[in-house]
Amino acid sequence: MQSRSKTLSAGALVAALGGAATIGAMAMMVDLTKPDMIGQVCYYLLTAVMFFAVAGGFKSNGQWPVELMIVMNFVVIGLLIVGAILSVFNIWVMVGLLVMAVFVLATVLTCLSSSVWFGSVDA
Repeated sequence: MQSRSKTLSAGALVAALGGAATIGAMAMMVDLTKPDMIGQVCYYLLTAVMFFAVAGGFKSNGQWPVELMIVMNFVVIGLLIVGAILSVFNIWVMVGLLVMAVFVLATVLTCLSSSVWFGSVDA
């Protein structure tokens, strides 16, 4: 049995913290008097769910192969950038969450040899 590397643990922790930070940012930034409040809340929650999904992908024998982990990280990064363009996210909130997402992507890319942690099964 392979032991879990500290890099993988850090990636999972930062991804989970990214989801929690997104929910906290939603609580701070969403103006409940605006007519588009529901759309903003949904966008924040979608981004938080994607962060939590990436954090779950770091589980031993997880649900995704490493290629899908990389794609999911780019999906999170894309959500953050589009959210900032559409003015859903404050620019500073987006920068903070983007740093977290890039860190998580970097941990996946540096641990490509840890196939047991990304659900790769040798056939």
